[in-house]
Amino acid sequence: MQPTQGPSLTRYRRTALSFRDNSLPHIFQVGMQMLQRMNSKQLSFGSPDADGLMLKQVLKLIYTALNFDFMGTIPDDTTEEQGTVMVPNSWNMLREEGVTQLFFDVYHTACSRGREGDLQCGRWCLQCLVLLAAIRRSFFQRDEDRLQLLQTMMIGTTSILSSQTGLQSLDNVHEVCRLLGRVNGANQLPDLISNSAFKSWVDVVFKFTKDSLLHWHKLPNSIHYLLGFWVAMLQPLVNLKEQAPAGLEQQVQQITLAFIETRLFVAEACANPSSTMDVEDPVHDEVMRTEQLEILSQLGRCRYQDTATFIMGKFDELGSLAPSFAAMVSQPAVTAKTVWVVYMIGALVGGHSAGPKAIRT
Repeated sequence: MQPTQGPSLTRYRRTALSFRDNSLPHIFQVGMQMLQRMNSKQLSFGSPDADGLMLKQVLKLIYTALNFDFMGTIPDDTTEEQGTVMVPNSWNMLREEGVTQLFFDVYHTACSRGREGDLQCGRWCLQCLVLLAAIRRSFFQRDEDRLQLLQTMMIGTTSILSSQTGLQSLDNVHEVCRLLGRVNGANQLPDLISNSAFKSWVDVVFKFTKDSLLHWHKLPNSIHYLLGFWVAMLQPLVNLKEQAPAGLEQQVQQITLAFIETRLFVAEACANPSSTMDVEDPVHDEVMRTEQLEILSQLGRCRYQDTATFIMGKFDELGSLAPSFAAMVSQPAVTAKTVWVVYMIGALVGGHSAGPKAIRT
């Protein structure tokens, strides 16, 4: 419960800011020192179970410190997302070499053991990395330090996705999706593509996105982070034109078509009363439907003509399965798919006419 406006809010902010300046840096430093010692096997608590439990608590401590309301603005606590992490300039430990890599190392070590408790430790590592990726740009006094953080994030996530370490846990998959979205959103595309790790990074994210879309029923709350990753690539692609990385435009197009296919799979699953998939039909949820169509309207700006041709092909295909209204009504799956195709056509046309210039229309 958050304090209301008035004297109680003033006292709350005064106390919170005093704690931020006088106690929180020491708490964070102790947490980081313990994490480093545990990772290097210099600190043990007698048994693997005890070590795992303590590791989880240390990671939670570090996460809570990084997630502190540094500006005293009392942010919205109804969402898991927050904006820029406004750590004070005095937190010099975050500028030390190897801090970000430490969390990736702990993640791989913990998740390689495969136990449930260790996978949970991996999740806390990823949550800490999400916050590290969101640290304000001005915190880094040199561009080299900020770009080094970016490179470590790109190499670290590439390693996780390539090795699939810890991704048997859907919680970890969700956090990886959040981390990818945060890394992409916190950095401009020129910074991303100038990094030597970009090509391998974007290729593995592309494959991960395609695989996630194929298993859409397992990751309904995670896929939008991945789609947001590709949406964020679009406008910079327009600006970069011929300087854009080779193949990136084609990758965005393939993600767009795969997303369209998943919406038709969702429609069919929702129309099938015997389906064992626990999915909610977006057609009957205005908020969910609007969000998904907005994503499509933005993705569709890449190779608009090709995407439009693909959707119209789906429309014609459904028309051949139900040549009359009576035939369509007798086939719930065809009806549901047709409804989605009509919605998607509207979203594509609306996005093309209202948005910025499309790529290779």
